[in-house]
Amino acid sequence: MTATTKTIAALTNGDVQSVYSGKPDRCCCGCAGKHSYNPAHRIEASRQRGYEVDDSECNKGMITRVLKALKTSQCKVLGGRIISAIHGDRMYIAYLRGGVLVSDGSEEAKVA
Repeated sequence: MTATTKTIAALTNGDVQSVYSGKPDRCCCGCAGKHSYNPAHRIEASRQRGYEVDDSECNKGMITRVLKALKTSQCKVLGGRIISAIHGDRMYIAYLRGGVLVSDGSEEAKVA
């Protein structure tokens, strides 16, 4: 599979497999926040984590909110597939689906 490289500003909900929203400077296991999955990529997410993503874990609205927050924040890009930022009193992380990468030529991507 050939990867498509995009800027953060060009990402759409369809590019995001899952998101995390939680308290900054805490672990991201879910004890200080919540992971939400894109219902459009539920099968891929289930296969990747090794057990089924059920309906209660899918939230298209949260995907939209986190992506919007990331597009208006200074983000860190990890390995081209994970984008994170602290926006206000929350930390947001987007995990991109397979085949989508983010790169602007540096490890940190600034968006306005």
